[in-house]
Amino acid sequence: MLIYERLTEELLKLIPEMIRKHEWHFPTEMELCSEYGVSRRTVRRALDSLEKSGFIKRRQGSGCYLTGLLPDDDSNRISILLSSPEEYIFPEILSSLRSELGAGGYTVAVHAFHMDFDLERRILRSLLDSPPRGIISECVCNLSNPNLDLYRRFADAGTCVIFLYGLYPNFPDFPVVMDDNFQGSFSLVQHLVSLGHRNIACLFQSDTVQGRDRLLGFQSGMISYGLPFSLAHTLLLGSEVLTGADSARLPDVLRKFCRERIEDCSAIVCYNDMVAYALIRALEDVGLSVPGDISVVGFDDSYLRQTGKVVLTSLSHGPRSVGREASCLLTGMIKGQPAGSVVLPFSLVRGNSVLSRQ
Repeated sequence: MLIYERLTEELLKLIPEMIRKHEWHFPTEMELCSEYGVSRRTVRRALDSLEKSGFIKRRQGSGCYLTGLLPDDDSNRISILLSSPEEYIFPEILSSLRSELGAGGYTVAVHAFHMDFDLERRILRSLLDSPPRGIISECVCNLSNPNLDLYRRFADAGTCVIFLYGLYPNFPDFPVVMDDNFQGSFSLVQHLVSLGHRNIACLFQSDTVQGRDRLLGFQSGMISYGLPFSLAHTLLLGSEVLTGADSARLPDVLRKFCRERIEDCSAIVCYNDMVAYALIRALEDVGLSVPGDISVVGFDDSYLRQTGKVVLTSLSHGPRSVGREASCLLTGMIKGQPAGSVVLPFSLVRGNSVLSRQ
């Protein structure tokens, strides 16, 4: 074995200890020459090998810094906990996460817990046997989560933890990557008002942080424009009806809403494109056309907005942007960088589901 190869092996042993101590600036060439009794040329060849393998990064005029990767490949795992990874927008988000994290040298393991706190707990307990470098976990509801103790154990063990879409009420100090749900909903009301709509109904999910904030944004938008907010024109549905065990009832619930509670409304703001798509079908079932009789808008700019003759006007949250921002935030934390929550703005994507009433 060449001298620089032996030095490289010694320096690889140094990396885990530096990371454990949160030391990110690698020793200088002169320090390494003195510590290991080798020439500067040997040190440079060893550093070249470490940089090529992705363990350090040179910065002009500043020296070498750890990237956060560990020499043991199995130690560079990122665990992603999602309610239902195969549903709706999550395949795109997972594709982005795998791409971004994979490019950084990390492997990804996905765990589905189906909005079940007990299953989430069992998954977390199994991961404690060999803690991953990072955890990305979806906040699935606006209730307190009983698993705070386990997330804290991961944080204490050096695992970096972030959440997607919101934070549980009893989780005060974890970074989040989320959408600006309040402002997004407010902007949908603003768009409809600009086209002459005055009586606007809404349909939101009742048991998520996103649903709560989108409802608040809708209410604020209506009040700001001097428009009436009526519970008679509001339908709040839980996850059981929208995507869970009771989802077979959804078409009947939506048809009843369309028949009985939107007679004098000209537009409806929906929780997301999936809900909007189901609502458009229910409207058609009761003899109402979109946008001729009533306009419909949603969130997410997903594949569902263009599945039929009606192309939904929707807010784009850029599912790949969520993945990119989450990857960037998490890998930055692993490298010892300060962590702060990220709020992603929405932008309006126009379809043909809104008719001007002016």
